Amino acid sequence: MNIAISQPNIFDARQVSINEILNQELEVIDYQKNITTSYGEGRYIVLVKLNDIRMKFFTDSKRMKEQLDLVKRDDFPFLAKVSILKFGERKKTYHFT
Repeated sequence: MNIAISQPNIFDARQVSINEILNQELEVIDYQKNITTSYGEGRYIVLVKLNDIRMKFFTDSKRMKEQLDLVKRDDFPFLAKVSILKFGERKKTYHFT
């Protein structure tokens, strides 16, 4: 149809909660940064594969975003687990291990 869209490609995959994939080895395939959601701006969307099923999740974890930015594009895909890092009584963040 030759119609340009302003929305970036946000991956054709089922969206999951980060809690659904915690502590499971998965393949991190790709990511896109600076996505705006109803929760705010600057989110990342991450495309992963778990048990041969492609899925995506949104994150605003500063630690996880820094980790993704440090991986060279040539090093994708890579294997990792999403883990929780707790600090304080009620504070937590997510990161790749």
